[in-house]
Amino acid sequence: MFGKKVKMNNIEKEILKLINKLYPLDFIEMTPITNEMYQCLTAQGTYFVRITNYKTYEEQLEEVTYTNFLYQKGLGVPPIIPSLKANLVEKITLDKEVFAVLYKAAPGIHLPRNEWNSNVFKKLGQQIGKLHRASKNFESIEPVKHINDWYQNEEYNFLNYIPKEETTIREIASDVLTSIKELPKSTSNYGLIHEIYG
Repeated sequence: MFGKKVKMNNIEKEILKLINKLYPLDFIEMTPITNEMYQCLTAQGTYFVRITNYKTYEEQLEEVTYTNFLYQKGLGVPPIIPSLKANLVEKITLDKEVFAVLYKAAPGIHLPRNEWNSNVFKKLGQQIGKLHRASKNFESIEPVKHINDWYQNEEYNFLNYIPKEETTIREIASDVLTSIKELPKSTSNYGLIHEIYG
């Protein structure tokens, strides 16, 4: 991705200028991964910046406080890089007010689908179990006020995105969501890790 000359649009150039002022790194270029996440090449290595307003400042701050807690406990999550003002979440103004969160790139790759197997899923389940246990510890020392169940977040409000004429797909999506909501939940099998990442 990096190494080739990247043509950035005006918004991306503005973001690059702003994050160079906000963070203790020398940003060279950035490449959009999604319309909210950018991979950033810096003189110090690779980072990712999330630029979004789909969650409130308080929701994002609580989320990154939680993920930083997991990082500090030695779990495999990337650290959040504080701004020069020591903020984990920064408010910036583009065409509207949005929030920036800077992550150090995590080592590893997206495992190709053809390498998925029962051993991979077993290891994944073990890691999710570790995250769940650490999350229960976080909840015992930090009151969680702003993090909702994942299916309460706008991006998972599937019926807003599926056209009304797609009645079969809408019905299936609704049934799946209803089934998920009806699953039994207790502190031993459901917690913060499930609320954020489903």
